[in-house]
Amino acid sequence: INFATINVITTLSSQNSIEEEEEIKTPKSPQNLIPKILSCPPAPKKPKRLISCKRKLVDELQFFEVAAREEVDSFFKSVDHVKRKCLL
Repeated sequence: INFATINVITTLSSQNSIEEEEEIKTPKSPQNLIPKILSCPPAPKKPKRLISCKRKLVDELQFFEVAAREEVDSFFKSVDHVKRKCLL
């Protein structure tokens, strides 16, 4: 199998664009530089511990134990008695 040779033709405009790409440089003027830090930032702090809510939780549970125990018990008894059949 013989392949045809391909001749690459470069034009002046493509050569100019290549030269322009090679001339791209990072700006080094003082206005473009990152400013130097005069002092170090403070060390990160641990987050504050949240106030324990165990007492609040215990108080809420006692509410259900004392105030609404009969209502809660009756609700769960009514749910136990109602049995549903699965529909397939």
